[in-house]
Amino acid sequence: MKKKFTISLSAQQRLELNTLKQKRTLPKRLRYRISILLMADEQLSDTAIMKRLDVSLPTICRVRRRFVTGGMESALYDRPRSGAKKRFCKDQMDAINSIISSPPPNGSKRWSLRLIADTLIRDNVVKSISYETVRVLLASRNTLAS
Repeated sequence: MKKKFTISLSAQQRLELNTLKQKRTLPKRLRYRISILLMADEQLSDTAIMKRLDVSLPTICRVRRRFVTGGMESALYDRPRSGAKKRFCKDQMDAINSIISSPPPNGSKRWSLRLIADTLIRDNVVKSISYETVRVLLASRNTLAS
């Protein structure tokens, strides 16, 4: 039976894949996909690839299909995912920045995460927020500002 999605790599594509495979810090998923493409190009059967790499048959079929229909980039990399919407807008981040740049309340030497969270709730910037969320926001505020 003839394969519906037959892989035939050009010399340039084969060289690219072999070069990419040599990198030490390569995600496991990407390494598997590269190996699947190279083995499929050598006309190995799906069951042989499955046994050598210890991956499932649907994974091999998916990589084959994505290569034939979308090209090498599509076969190797996933499309970006939408993810959850950001819960905190720029105005709320500005409020956090203004809080931490102001002097701490009486009885405190510095702003703690809990004090910042309590102040945000008291000033009606947010309805509720945990101190852990404040920590994450402060750690990533450079990326949120853009």
